[in-house]
Amino acid sequence: MPTYKQLDHSPELVQIFLDHMEWLRLVKEKKGQLTPEEMILRGNLEGADLSGYELKLIDMSYMNLQDAHFNDCRFIACNLYGVNASNANFYNTQFYQTKMRNACFYDADFTKASVNQGQLNHSFFLKSNFKGSSFTDVDALGSFLMRTETGDMVMSNSRFLYAHTELESPFKNTSIPTTH
Repeated sequence: MPTYKQLDHSPELVQIFLDHMEWLRLVKEKKGQLTPEEMILRGNLEGADLSGYELKLIDMSYMNLQDAHFNDCRFIACNLYGVNASNANFYNTQFYQTKMRNACFYDADFTKASVNQGQLNHSFFLKSNFKGSSFTDVDALGSFLMRTETGDMVMSNSRFLYAHTELESPFKNTSIPTTH
């Protein structure tokens, strides 16, 4: 079993997440009417390298994760609602009970990633790579999957209802086990 880095080893990351929690609170409280000083509290991990971290119960809603590296990470019950994760790398990353709804994963790399009991509803995956990844008990209602790489992807009990896909199956070379 891999050993994951914990957030308490990085005071800078802890502060980014605390500031972001305050930003989320202010957005709800003030209905989006924030001062410039309050706006800079929004979490920005653009280009950051968080490879090898375990992230638990973190609300990352609306964060900028563009060009970030989350290789060999583990997300447990996190909220990635509305994130911009364009060009982000999630190689060999585990997502467990993580919400990734209404998010942008343009050209993101999910090679060998596993998503278990996750929600990807209405998320945007254009030119994303899912080679060797697995989806178990995943909801992806209305997601946009175009020009994605899905070779050797495995899906089990996952629902891609109303997903926007190319005319050809985006799931070629994908194993979809049947359940009884």
